[in-house]
Amino acid sequence: QPTNQHNRTKMSGGKIESSATSVSGEWDSSKYTSKGKGAVGIGSVIGERFQIITSKSDIIRYHVLLVQVNRAYTASFNKYEKVVIPDFRKDEGKLSEDQLASVLNGGESDNKSPVPKGLTESKDLNLVHPNKKGVIELWVEIDKMKALGLKLTDDIQFVTKGNSIFVLEIKNLNNLFGGMKGGELLNQIAKLSDAHMKEDEATGTAEDDEWD
Repeated sequence: QPTNQHNRTKMSGGKIESSATSVSGEWDSSKYTSKGKGAVGIGSVIGERFQIITSKSDIIRYHVLLVQVNRAYTASFNKYEKVVIPDFRKDEGKLSEDQLASVLNGGESDNKSPVPKGLTESKDLNLVHPNKKGVIELWVEIDKMKALGLKLTDDIQFVTKGNSIFVLEIKNLNNLFGGMKGGELLNQIAKLSDAHMKEDEATGTAEDDEWD
């Protein structure tokens, strides 16, 4: 069973909580991932911490984001294996809070939380669904965070690695759309997604679809 311990460390002039988890043997994130397409969604960053994983031969650090989810859907991919961004304005296909939690925890049937059992303390679980409706954790590799310039309350778009809490793609929507919120933001995402889809179809290439 993993063991946990709390520390405090400075980041960007402030303090961020750090949790340390020790696992027996080698760390393998796939043990907390189940087969599935994963989730694509948008939401607001409301908190953060570092998660340090100590295994038999390695130390891995994740930047964990607490996210109040606005909308999320089952991820789908085009023939180039690129994520197809859904129309976030539509209710069709939208995941409920419980459905999203099941995707993120890898499908643990007896777990209502979005976090797989054993990875965090009850103290951390108090901050996420179902204790805080619609709030999830996303575990982001440190390198993916460096260029994002995220601040609390920023809106993000995320895609998970299969059915797990681990992030495949993440974008800071505030950098892309100048702090737009609500329906205006959803409209702009839809317009840009449509433009990229048409461009892909026209060129027939699998160019990187990074927006920034």
